Amino acid sequence: MPFTHDTAEAIDAAAWLVNSRQDPDTLTTLDDVIGFFDQFGYSGSRPTASDVAPLREVRPRLRRLLTAERDAAVAMLRTLPPRQRRRTLGADKGYDSAAFVAGTRACGVTPHVAQNIHARKSTSAIDNRATRHAGYAMSQVKRKLVEEAFGWGKTIGGLRKLHQRGTPECDGCSPSRMRRTTSCGYARSCASGSRYERVCGRETRASARATRGRRRAARDADAIITAAFNHCQSIFVRAVAVSLSFRGFSSLC
Repeated sequence: MPFTHDTAEAIDAAAWLVNSRQDPDTLTTLDDVIGFFDQFGYSGSRPTASDVAPLREVRPRLRRLLTAERDAAVAMLRTLPPRQRRRTLGADKGYDSAAFVAGTRACGVTPHVAQNIHARKSTSAIDNRATRHAGYAMSQVKRKLVEEAFGWGKTIGGLRKLHQRGTPECDGCSPSRMRRTTSCGYARSCASGSRYERVCGRETRASARATRGRRRAARDADAIITAAFNHCQSIFVRAVAVSLSFRGFSSLC
């Protein structure tokens, strides 16, 4: 997904701040902060010594924001019961990180993550151990089926994106309005403080029964109209035939 220039710069700056916590720490002095401001073209007043500590304190929060999905995925993998056959996990390029790949392998799962290789990143955390198998290519094809369902929902199924930012504004739940859905779960919405309602299988089955009932009624109506038309047509044909026979009898007389 393409980003505007300022958005891409902000994401790169946040990633730089997160990576600066690694050993050795590269954000400890005022000169490091000034170099960070100069690298990403920040304008305005120049940083002072009092700006070093707040900038260092914000780095853990940025890391949690940037890696929340990957950390949650590894946490869910830890809850899976062990089994004899090894599991595989398909993921997009955003999960191509050494920490996530190591975390999935520690859970006994083979990561089938799309390789994030481009002009500024020539290496990937996914090596030949995963890509040499045919199952890796199959996972990349099957993984897109999930995205296709969400794409269909946003363009056709009536699913809308959130237009609010922040947890307080997007903490409510409401029933999913996607048509033809068969899943059972919670759907987030921008209704803060709204009731927590569950989209369950009973609602899905009731909707399916209502749809079948409407189709059945439409077929019955079409059948009635067709029968009435055929009946009227037969009456008209008989009336014409009687009229012609009467005229022929009169001419003979």
